[in-house]
Amino acid sequence: LPDSIKYLSALKKLILIENREVTTIPETLKNLTNLETLRVRCCGLRRFPEAVEHLPKLKKLDLYSNKLQSVPDFIGNLSTLKLLNLSHNELREFPTPIKALAHIEGLSLSLNYNPFTGNFLIENWTQFLQDQGDLLKTFIALRKALVLSHLEGIVKKNSSFRYTAPY
Repeated sequence: LPDSIKYLSALKKLILIENREVTTIPETLKNLTNLETLRVRCCGLRRFPEAVEHLPKLKKLDLYSNKLQSVPDFIGNLSTLKLLNLSHNELREFPTPIKALAHIEGLSLSLNYNPFTGNFLIENWTQFLQDQGDLLKTFIALRKALVLSHLEGIVKKNSSFRYTAPY
């Protein structure tokens, strides 16, 4: 991204799709104080964009299919965030800071492959919940575990779960 992006202070949506040369998001992105949607899909991001912490109006953060291995603690401070998509990355453990996202309505962590264990993160984590009994009990346990009061549903397909909310 060009450094001149910092001058687009009225920008509400920034969408980057299939740009493998985009491996980082510049710190100057924090100047986009009106940004509501940041979608960086199928790019080469290896680090979570630190500038996100300084985007006071951010509602949708979609970092689908990158190479992210961790989520910073500040993610729990994003009080306006309603949608978070971290699917198809390389997260090695469940990102506990997302538990603090009280207003989140949509969360996707599916298909985060852990090369050390050979397992998918969300499938391992949901196995514990699945062992508690039927899908309704799993749904209730998941809501309590994540403190996601706006979460509306869970869809089970091919032995993996997808969590849904209204958009």
